[in-house]
Order: sequence, then structure tokens, then C-alpha cells
Amino acid sequence: MIHWWRRTSFVALLIVLTINLLAGLLDHYFLPKTGVLLLLQLAVVVCTFLSSTWVSILAACLCALSFNFFFTSPQYTLHMNNGEDIINVLVFFIIGLLTSYAVGFWRRQKHRLALAELRTSMLMSVSHDLRTPLAAVMGALETLQTYTDKLEPQEHQELLTSARAQSERLYRYIENLLQATRFELDEGVSLIRSKQPLMPIIESVCARFDVDEVRISHSLSDLKLYAQAPLLEQAFHNVIDNAVSFNEGNAAVVDVSVTASTENILIQIHDEGPGVPKAYRDEIFKPFTSLREKESSDAGTGVGLTVAQSIIRAHGGDISLVPSVTGCTMQITLPTKRV
Repeated sequence: MIHWWRRTSFVALLIVLTINLLAGLLDHYFLPKTGVLLLLQLAVVVCTFLSSTWVSILAACLCALSFNFFFTSPQYTLHMNNGEDIINVLVFFIIGLLTSYAVGFWRRQKHRLALAELRTSMLMSVSHDLRTPLAAVMGALETLQTYTDKLEPQEHQELLTSARAQSERLYRYIENLLQATRFELDEGVSLIRSKQPLMPIIESVCARFDVDEVRISHSLSDLKLYAQAPLLEQAFHNVIDNAVSFNEGNAAVVDVSVTASTENILIQIHDEGPGVPKAYRDEIFKPFTSLREKESSDAGTGVGLTVAQSIIRAHGGDISLVPSVTGCTMQITLPTKRV
């Protein structure tokens, strides 16, 4: 968030400087004072849309001072002798403040609408996607309670294993929904990071799957990065679990390869599933997007990749879909240094 604010503030102030130079150049040749004011007002409007309210107010102040100093008589002073110029500057400043307020109000309304849509989608997801594992747990426990004296020990164990597996599935769903909400509200982007070895995190995630489902390849022994390990582990699990689920039905395994340079770590997760259709390549990281039919028991909540992307970006990295001859390849890039 801080990096975004600094970047947009720098861009906004650069626009103010550029338009001021343009106004000065045009004023030198043919542009009247009214045209200069309109150009400077344009700079304030652009800053308002690009950055925060405070930056746009600062831009309005700078443009008003610039108009006073460079374009009114006497030039190169902050004094104004012409009443019309004084009124122009005051009107300019008032319009700048009103524009900042209006855009701020529009942003708040847009954010509220996005949150309302998120709540609606989450309620729909909870009512549909969480029902299946919950029903499976309740069914297994009810069977144990009702027929406990008639079941063989092996059947007891199978029902308990099934209940535990569905409980873990339910936990992952809820955790992903919570993380999706936190990041949507900008509450999850402030991380408590420390220097962590990477491979134990990846190996811990891969250990949750069967040995014939996931294969790790790397030549790195002491690779470290600044991370909040539990969150990064959740991101890796979401991506690998997604690849494993699409890999079902064939004998192929999901390949997890790790390479590194002096500045970045590159992690690729490849599966031999059906791949991602071109029409959906820009959609897969959006909340509640799933390529499976909702009737499928593996359809999930559609927020796994969304959460993974949010966590990875909060660590200063990125995740993307890269071209592959067969199947699907997800590429995760993470910085080795603190960002």
C-alpha cells in the first residue's frame, strides 16, 4: 500500500510539473490566461483520479501558486495587483477542492459497491460450496453413531478418515474466504515478515499430498527470503492444490520447480490437465471464478488463486499463467530481498 501511494503520488506530481511547463510554453506564444487556468485545472483533475485526496489538494495548491508566480502580474512574485487574477485563483482553488471531494466520494461509493458484491458472492459461495464437505462430515459421524456396533474396525477407520479429510477441506475453504475478505478490505496487506528458508515451506506444502501427486525439482539448499511463512504456505498450497485437482484422471504428477537469481526466486507449478482456455486467462485470478461446473464436488469456492495472488503480491512478488505446450503452468516470482 505504501509503495502504491508513493508511486501514484510521484506520477501525479510529475503530471503537475509537465502540465505547468506545457502551460508556460503555450503562454509564451499564444495561450490566454483562461487557457492556462484550464490546463492547470486539468492537471488537478488527473492527479485526483490517479492519487489520493491529499495529493490532489497539494496539486491544487501547487498549481494555484504556479499560476500566481508565473502567469500573473507582477510575474515571479506572490503578489497580485489584478482583481480578476485574484478571483481566478480563488475559483481555481475551490474547483480543485470540490473535484477532490467528488472523486473521493465516488471512490468510497465504488468501494462500498465492491464490498456489497463481495458479500453477496461470499454468501452464495458459503451456501453452496461449503455445504458438500459439511454434509459429508455430518453423514460420516452420524453413521458412526448409529451403526457403531455393526461396523467393522476398517469401516470405522474409513469413516473417520473421510470425516477428517472433509473437515480439512472445509477449513481450507473458510480460511480462503477469510483471507479473500481481508485482502479485499486492505486489512491483510501489512505483513509481519522475517527471514525464512524457502524450501522447508514448499516441502511442507507438498508433504500434504500423496507422493505420486507432486514432485519437487531444485538444486538449492540455503535459499532464504523475507516472508510471513504461514501466509506464503497458504498461497503455495492453493496453487499446488489447484494443479493437483486438474491433474486428476491421468498418471501425470504436478511438477514444482524452483530456481533463483541474485534478486528473484522463480517457482513454476506445472500440471498435465486440460489447461486454461484463452477466454479465461484474464479471469482465473478474479474472486469466485472457477473453470469447473458448480455441480462438481471439486469446484471449490473460486477464491484460491485470488488469495494466492494477493498474498504473493503483498510479499512484493507476482503470479502469472505462462505458456506451456501441454497442461497449465503457473509461475510465481518472489524477491529475495526485503521490499
